[in-house]
Amino acid sequence: RTSWRRRRQTMPRRNHVLLLRHCVRSTHGKIRVCDGDGDANGTARKALLSEYVATPLPEWDVPSLWCTERGVDLIWDLGGYLVGEAIDVPPDARVVVTIVSDTHQRNVDTSLALLRSMKDALEGRSYAGLDRISVDHEVFGHSSSWPETTCPSTHFKDREIYDEISDRITRLPPSDFRVQEMLDRIASLGGFNETIVVGNDASPYAPCPGTLSLPLALLVSAAEMALYSRASDVDPPFLPAASDDDVYRMTRAADYVGALEALDNKDSAKRGLVLAKSVLGALLLGIDSDDDAGGPGSRAGEDDDDEALVTITVFVGHHSNINHVATALGLRWTMPPPYAHGSDDDAGRVVSTPPGSGIMFSSSSEEDGDVSMSYVAPVNLIRNETTDMTDHQLVPIYTIDMARPESAVRDDRSRNGTITANELLRRVRATTAKYPELRPCYADAPTLLGLEEFREKTALNATTF
Repeated sequence: RTSWRRRRQTMPRRNHVLLLRHCVRSTHGKIRVCDGDGDANGTARKALLSEYVATPLPEWDVPSLWCTERGVDLIWDLGGYLVGEAIDVPPDARVVVTIVSDTHQRNVDTSLALLRSMKDALEGRSYAGLDRISVDHEVFGHSSSWPETTCPSTHFKDREIYDEISDRITRLPPSDFRVQEMLDRIASLGGFNETIVVGNDASPYAPCPGTLSLPLALLVSAAEMALYSRASDVDPPFLPAASDDDVYRMTRAADYVGALEALDNKDSAKRGLVLAKSVLGALLLGIDSDDDAGGPGSRAGEDDDDEALVTITVFVGHHSNINHVATALGLRWTMPPPYAHGSDDDAGRVVSTPPGSGIMFSSSSEEDGDVSMSYVAPVNLIRNETTDMTDHQLVPIYTIDMARPESAVRDDRSRNGTITANELLRRVRATTAKYPELRPCYADAPTLLGLEEFREKTALNATTF
């Protein structure tokens, strides 16, 4: 039997890993609000958006938080784009696909649509794995269900994390991202039945840790409804008088709110480390290994024969999962219009993660340990005369100085979206050095896809992949 290192000269292996946000979904019109006096001891309660808005809410054709019909179409188009354009699949290569989904209905529906579309696009080719998906809860950062671990429990309600988020707000105030301007614009379009004011820039997340203040909660809910109802061809959409530009500006301000919660704090770092473990395992499996053909931890469908091999692993999660991995690995990207608008696009301090988009990593046995990184996203979620939802794009991903993540200062660790595998592991170590108590979270994280044999390659004390 020929060794893998020798076989790879003529039988290259290419691994591609996509961390994907689910489909465009319906919204439920529910928000959490906080009653209190601003001293971080308020009481959170559930409320309906309809209590605060003066315009009718969208009438969806599916249950709350499920993929809409147009949302499924978007994912279907993405599957064809992945294997037809974004990923180089040689004509003689065998393709092995693995899809890992979170347990929510919208994630499973997204996974099934992606599976079916990729199967259609690969018709007549040699492939495996497109007859099933794996549904898993733990890999997306929910360590509370692990049987034995010293990984600490974290939550937004923890005072330490609340203080981290509050500190981030002082350095990235809402005024920088035109939050009040967007709230005023929504009101002018008939969106609110009362004046909504952000108030003190230093405390929009108070007074209840883990619960957005009313202005920010309303902004996020209104922006989602405006965008998703248009992306789903709901007639009439939410805020029918709003232009497409209005909608994307609202969305950009809402991205700021998402970044407050899901970027650069202890909870996001923990969840990002857990997911990064399986991402790195799938990305580097069988690359530069001295073991027998197939490499360590070979998966079902990876036959020991004379075919080039392309593996495609998709983790179907949420926008928060993307932000979590960006935190753990110190990654950022700058989306072009319509997602970004002039000075609002602030050099990666806030990232856009629209539905049906995600981080894609690629490695090859022919590239000497280099990993390419890009962000795949729809060109426009709102169909118009010039753009259809079938159009997708790849946006370069760059690395930031992990000592100053809030500034999003680029470092020289990546070159045109390319980074070494060892640098990715170094960035994992940097995160665990910042939060030493999170080392067990990465060490004890479940390694999916039959990669148990690969654990030593991604260990914190490994010197090289």
